[in-house]
Amino acid sequence: MEEIWRDIINYEGLYKISNYGNVKSLNYLRTRKEQILQPGRNKGGYLYVNLHKNGVVKNYRVHRLVLEAFVGPCPPGMEGCHNNGNSSNNFVGNLRWDTRRNNQKDRKFHGTINNPAWIDNTGSKHGMSKLNDKQIIEIRGSKLKNKELSIKYNVSTAHVSRIKNKKRWKHI
Repeated sequence: MEEIWRDIINYEGLYKISNYGNVKSLNYLRTRKEQILQPGRNKGGYLYVNLHKNGVVKNYRVHRLVLEAFVGPCPPGMEGCHNNGNSSNNFVGNLRWDTRRNNQKDRKFHGTINNPAWIDNTGSKHGMSKLNDKQIIEIRGSKLKNKELSIKYNVSTAHVSRIKNKKRWKHI
């Protein structure tokens, strides 16, 4: 498919966005030459660009710029969603406006929920975890008081309570 360029809303004459998610500056550093911008990547894995206008710099996620230019403004209560779960794929055919609830369902379906690195990091696989699956089963089956368990496993009594009540470690 051919790459199509459109003005970025509120940055007409300064920047354009393509249906593939490329952003170009029309007046790069006063040289009057067009230049494709290299996007950054935030902690969540989303591509972003910094746009300059009248001495003010603003940060924008690329997928939102594509949706606004090719689909239209974001409807109230909606957010930008990636159909295939790949936050780097900002082709207009991979994007849609949808509800937060449906976006969360997509993230669960694609296995990207709470997971910017595209790997499973729940439970004991999470870098901050002090416990493993076996210990969770032991805590849930234990007759010891929460205070005793918190000392034994070096976690707070509140965390022990949440584990027992399945508010944490729900997958076990």
